[in-house]
Amino acid sequence: TERIDYKLDGTLLLVEGTGRDAGGAVVFSALATIAFDAPSNGYRIRAYREGNYVDAELRLLEKGFEWTFKAGPVTVTNRMQVDSSGRWSEVSDTQLPDGRQFRSVEMLLARQ
Repeated sequence: TERIDYKLDGTLLLVEGTGRDAGGAVVFSALATIAFDAPSNGYRIRAYREGNYVDAELRLLEKGFEWTFKAGPVTVTNRMQVDSSGRWSEVSDTQLPDGRQFRSVEMLLARQ
């Protein structure tokens, strides 16, 4: 699930993700803030997971956004978009130092 809320009079977007296994136990938990950054005249995302965080430039897409960060020797790109049915599509693609790529996350969420 992804819980998405505007905070601070709509100037900050709070995104909280929780993944559960078939028995309902939490197997993934993450939190992110997205806000406009006046000095860079762009948006930034700060995403937290397992005691670590990433602070990255956020690029706006036609119906969503993406951000890229380095995790040691690999590069991770996260992309979130709203599809024509209003569902939230989220993918994470990882690129290894030798150029090979793989998709580590793929979700399609409907609003409840």
